[in-house]
Amino acid sequence: VEGTGPPLTTWEENDIAGRFIVQPILENIEKADLLLADVTRLNFNVVFEIGYAIGRRKRVILVRNRAITGDDDLVKEVGLFDTLGWAPYSNSGELASLLRKPLDLNPIVSSASAINPSAPIYLIVPRVKTDFEIRLIARIKKARLQFRTFDPEEQGRLGALDAIDNVARSHGVVVPLLPRERTDSLVHNTRAAFVAGLALAEEKVLLLLQQGEDPVPLDFRDLVAQVRFPDQIDESV
Repeated sequence: VEGTGPPLTTWEENDIAGRFIVQPILENIEKADLLLADVTRLNFNVVFEIGYAIGRRKRVILVRNRAITGDDDLVKEVGLFDTLGWAPYSNSGELASLLRKPLDLNPIVSSASAINPSAPIYLIVPRVKTDFEIRLIARIKKARLQFRTFDPEEQGRLGALDAIDNVARSHGVVVPLLPRERTDSLVHNTRAAFVAGLALAEEKVLLLLQQGEDPVPLDFRDLVAQVRFPDQIDESV
């Protein structure tokens, strides 16, 4: 699209030597009018950056390559991206044509007008809960932090607008990350990445809690509280 479309900055152009790895990417999102993200195959970094861009009131355009086997089942189960919508393409010409079209730069804006005073904490939990999540919930209750929960066992899929509104109505957001061997870890961690990106962008108090070192990407280690023992959950909360 050079010479005919909007100027683009790709992630490869970021200078990351000696810095928090994801920070230059977030800085570029801050400077940009919109974020173009390919969600053919989902990963933690891209989903986090999409949430961050929405939280910073940037226009987000999602595209998917229909010529490549994508994460269709994951997208359906996670529930975020079908409500955001995406544009399909199959080659560079079609992608360039998408970018040459007039672009609506109006961002998604939360309808929430104020913090929820009765439950100002937003907690994301997985469908299957182990002692780790049970301890986390109990510690939040013991701290007398009133909270709202997204629980897929009760609510099914997480809609993007629901996540955006719930983060906007919160003082703090608590997001545990699941090790890869856990049931539904990919689905849960994808939701977690989106919500964490929103929370960081909106300058909410964010507790991103990882049991052990797996699977949070190296890029995000500075954002994550890693715990190995139950009492470390208490300290983090």
